[in-house]
Amino acid sequence: MKKKQEAVILIVVISLITIVTGGVLLQSTFEELTQLGKEAPFVQSEVETILVDQPPSEEKLRSIYATLLNVQGKKEARNFYITKTKDDYLVSANYFSQSELDFRTYAKRMKKMEQALPEKAELLYVGTSGKFIPDVTKVRDGYPNDLFNDREMDELFLELSYYQIPTLDLRKSKQRERLKYQQNYYRSHSIWTESAAFEAAVSIMSTLQTKQPTTFMYEEIVTQRQAYTETVYPEKMRGDLLQATGNSFIKADDLITLTPKFKVDLSYKNLSDEEDFARTGDFKTVVWNPLQVSELKKETFDPTEMYYSKDVEHLQLTNNNSEVKGKLLLLIDDYFVPVVGYLALMAQEVEVMVIEENHASDIESVIASGNFDAIVVASQAPSLQETFFNFYK
Repeated sequence: MKKKQEAVILIVVISLITIVTGGVLLQSTFEELTQLGKEAPFVQSEVETILVDQPPSEEKLRSIYATLLNVQGKKEARNFYITKTKDDYLVSANYFSQSELDFRTYAKRMKKMEQALPEKAELLYVGTSGKFIPDVTKVRDGYPNDLFNDREMDELFLELSYYQIPTLDLRKSKQRERLKYQQNYYRSHSIWTESAAFEAAVSIMSTLQTKQPTTFMYEEIVTQRQAYTETVYPEKMRGDLLQATGNSFIKADDLITLTPKFKVDLSYKNLSDEEDFARTGDFKTVVWNPLQVSELKKETFDPTEMYYSKDVEHLQLTNNNSEVKGKLLLLIDDYFVPVVGYLALMAQEVEVMVIEENHASDIESVIASGNFDAIVVASQAPSLQETFFNFYK
């Protein structure tokens, strides 16, 4: 019986490959395929190697891969790098985390950054868990997870405290995390929902305003959720984890966006790509990637590229509301990109550098300019790597 099931899997795979590639259908008898079924584990491994490493744009090839997983009833992909939880959320296991992370050294580098700031500027490190949350995410028994990342975040906060670096821990109690998990995380995407990003922005700016009340000034309405319109785009969130495994491995989420009801006048400039045109306008015009907005009603819409431009590296947002004050430099991982637009509503200017996409010398040069009232370094737990703290060595 098992051999016949394996043979059926092979038939499905071969047929799909034939349909997609336009090749000649292999003339094999069921008996021959049954014999090949003995090599099913090898076939699975080959599909992992050949298909998974194809670019995300090769959606048809990934669809083959997803179909193979579904036929076998698999709850994991890419050799357990991506798994389905008991409630069908896709999460990734970080096999590539460095085993000997030097958090004291990272804290020392943060201290050097603080010492390089103008006298009145504020430094703040912001950390959060990422999509996997111990005792909250419903990981299947025996499946790998990112348990160590949360402990590493604890260790970093401890070292930063020793060097008296101000911090903001966005992780909540386990009970609150359970209540808000569905609100804060998409099933198919590794990055926050708009709702979670909005709450993070409010927490960050509230902390900065407490430290510098006369520097960071903004209207209270921008921090109120009821001042934003929630729009639902059914099944438009085809997140990065879904794209990595194929369209049929998990159903796409509804994309839920928040846009201000109040008047907004922002300006955007891409500081890493002069060919990306600058633009001024309301929240959606500036924060959303116009090339993706134009595709929103089409199957080609890619929600993983919905902010600013295709590749977010170094950008600047200016709030043209003369009542808003405070200039902010954000040094972040890509997890915090959705937070940027909301922060821009609460500051006069926000300059953003995705750390892994910029050289340490460029980051240090921007800091040396002294054109900021505060610098916020922000990351999720899985980003706690040497590559993230690659500055002020």
